[in-house]
Amino acid sequence: VEDAREFMKSKGIMIVPILSGGGIRVKIIEAIAMGKIVVTTSVGIEGIGYSSRANNSILIADTDNEFIERIEFALIAIKNLSQFSNVDFSFIKQNFDIKRLGSELIRFLNFIQK
Repeated sequence: VEDAREFMKSKGIMIVPILSGGGIRVKIIEAIAMGKIVVTTSVGIEGIGYSSRANNSILIADTDNEFIERIEFALIAIKNLSQFSNVDFSFIKQNFDIKRLGSELIRFLNFIQK
């Protein structure tokens, strides 16, 4: 894939079967911000601080059968994506907005300088 963002823009569903690792999954955050449905594992969602709620565009699957079920659901749900992706976009905006994170970092740096 030459340009990951363009590739992601052209798809309605992002499948992220992460089985191990740490840190924040930036591509998952980007996908949610772009209004995509994300099918991932419990490990894939770690570090994002996202809890399972009704009508969200992140679908958790930890087994082969769960992946099949979630992908089938996503293919149907994509028709109604706007009704639940707005909730998730708000979550991303509240938790990962660059301006807000920048202000918090500046506040923290000022605090530790004292």
